[in-house]
Amino acid sequence: MVTMRDRTCWAIVLFWGAAWGLAEATVGLGLHLAPMPGLAGAVLFPVGAWCMVRAARAGGTPAAALALGPVAAALKLLDLAIPGADPFAVANPAAAILLQSLAVGMMLRFRPVREGRLGAETGLAAALGWRAGYVLVIAGAAALLPLHGLADHGAAGLSRFLLLEGVVNALLIGLFMELDRRLSVRWPRLSAAPNPIAAGALAALAASAGLILL
Repeated sequence: MVTMRDRTCWAIVLFWGAAWGLAEATVGLGLHLAPMPGLAGAVLFPVGAWCMVRAARAGGTPAAALALGPVAAALKLLDLAIPGADPFAVANPAAAILLQSLAVGMMLRFRPVREGRLGAETGLAAALGWRAGYVLVIAGAAALLPLHGLADHGAAGLSRFLLLEGVVNALLIGLFMELDRRLSVRWPRLSAAPNPIAAGALAALAASAGLILL
């Protein structure tokens, strides 16, 4: 088992963190343009959870999943370099990413990392956990700054965000984990640790995509 002091593990973290960040910059852009509230969060968290599971299994430690959050969040924060960028619009998804990595990392802590995958039940627990934390963070920020938070949408909006979208998260996570299991059986080499050069190239691509597409 590699450790977080191992160079290989940091290549794993960089690769899968960049993959998550690239999905946020590309797939996320299209989902945010869709006329369906909550669609981006419903899809992107399962994508991030899959990246974290792959990283934790390749690294042999749930710490790898936790480390993905700062990588993906840092890629998102690069959007602040764009002239006229709204700091809250950039910090908002970055905070969600950090909460998501914390929730998934905690779930993976209680499962055998190499064999374990998030099921629909643990996926639901992770989804409800990060969403509840996000509501608290936004409520605290709205109390200090003139921001529009989830509370502005009333009880119906909060219920949709916590429960409905959380259930959708769990169902998609269960689907992604089943696809991951089948791919791992059919193509075992997909579970190999990524090359550090490939990890660096993917990180550069993710950073460029975020700046170019916005």
